[in-house]
Amino acid sequence: MALGGVTTGIYTYLNASRFLIGQAWLAGAQVMIALTLAWMFAGRWGSAGVALGLALGYLFVIVPAQAVIVPRILASQRMNG
Repeated sequence: MALGGVTTGIYTYLNASRFLIGQAWLAGAQVMIALTLAWMFAGRWGSAGVALGLALGYLFVIVPAQAVIVPRILASQRMNG
């Protein structure tokens, strides 16, 4: 997540849109959920469970948030010219 905040196009767009506090909250939520899931799945599936927990944390927090936030930012930018 932290590296994504620097490298991917969508994070570059969010950085330019001054959504830094929101990104910090999303990162915190994603980390808490991902680590909890990784810990839960690690006992059953080992390192594959850790990878699954991290991926599910991203899928449950970051993907839905971006699906809502990015269109709203785009719409506000169109309205503000």
